[in-house]
Amino acid sequence: MLKGFIYFFFLCIFCINSCNDTSQQEVKKQTDKEPTNFVKIIDATGKEVQILKKPERIIVTGTPLYTEILIDIGARNRIIAVTESPNNPPEVQNILKVGSPLQPNLEMVIKLKPDLVFGAFGEVREKLENAGIPVILAGKAPYDLIDSIEEIYSTIRTIGFIVGNTEEAEKVISESTKEILKIEKLIAASPSVTVAVLYILENQPPYVQGKGTLPDSLLKRAKGLNSFSDIDGSQQISLEALIKRDPEVIITDPSQAQFIAENSKLRVLKAVQGNKVFGIQATQWVSSRVHVTFQSLAKYLHPNVDYNK
Repeated sequence: MLKGFIYFFFLCIFCINSCNDTSQQEVKKQTDKEPTNFVKIIDATGKEVQILKKPERIIVTGTPLYTEILIDIGARNRIIAVTESPNNPPEVQNILKVGSPLQPNLEMVIKLKPDLVFGAFGEVREKLENAGIPVILAGKAPYDLIDSIEEIYSTIRTIGFIVGNTEEAEKVISESTKEILKIEKLIAASPSVTVAVLYILENQPPYVQGKGTLPDSLLKRAKGLNSFSDIDGSQQISLEALIKRDPEVIITDPSQAQFIAENSKLRVLKAVQGNKVFGIQATQWVSSRVHVTFQSLAKYLHPNVDYNK
């Protein structure tokens, strides 16, 4: 049960790499000297990608974030296939599937003749490019990392530019920003709460989310004190270390909340004793609907606030 979750957690939070911050990406529309290019862009790998026409046939082979963004900016009808994922948005549940995110069916993808593929990397990307198919990755180097709300917005803006839906992308960003600012205002007077965002893979020690991760970034804005802010990225710790830090709230995957709450070794934790072990799916952190995740997080940390104001 946990294997699939852990796979998608690392795929969504740690598999969006870039050689440059997307805020500094070089994006160029066609000019009179280059009439055959719809868009040129330097993507997450540092490659200049040329897209010769407005993409009308798009395939997503990576994290569902790409699919979600395309849907939210009004480009759902251009998605012709996606890879299998339990976290795919419901809008594409019945769409054609082309294998797994890490091992897409290349023969099938090439046969579909897409104008653009999002999310392919490594050897898969190389083979698609050799077949004349442009591929785009978003995020920061060197692991396509999306580690903040700003980076999510940058990715939305970049994808909107690539597919020609810039106004729609800006609208999504604007509405999300307003919702997050509204929630921040509502919780401004609330006391800070110690929190651990963690995931346990079967019988192994837990992985916690430290500084430089998107959960850590959201915690700061939600008046949450990350119990592991002194740790870089996602790292495995001992149960003893978790017990020593003793967070007031634990955030984990929904499938793991009950396991943690009922674990005899963790009964001493304030979060367990106070029934404050909550679930947020990994893909909800890295989402174009990040304001919804932020609201859930705020409600878990500050349940006495009236969020209907």
